Amino acid sequence: MLAFAVTFGLAVFWRRRPEHHRRLMLMASCGLTAAAFAHFQTWLVPDNAWYVGVDALILIGAVRDWIVMRRVHSVFLCGESALVLGQAMTMWIYLSGARVWIAIARALLR
Repeated sequence: MLAFAVTFGLAVFWRRRPEHHRRLMLMASCGLTAAAFAHFQTWLVPDNAWYVGVDALILIGAVRDWIVMRRVHSVFLCGESALVLGQAMTMWIYLSGARVWIAIARALLR
């Protein structure tokens, strides 16, 4: 949810810069597909690998930039790096079951 909020917020902030806005909206939309990838069959998307699908969708946008402009836009370079870092931290928290994060989640859900 944080990744969506940040990318969507930046897209709104840079709505007068269409090159940035379009790519950030794509990244925000792709971030929402993590839940869909989590529901795929395990033979298609292995357990706990749903972020691979999200990153693959964003990679398609970066490949499009490479084909059309012969370079990858800085939004994809910076944004995907930040998203992968956030995804790695999220998966670590999820898989490790760190007690402090479980306590924070329970407090937020009350």
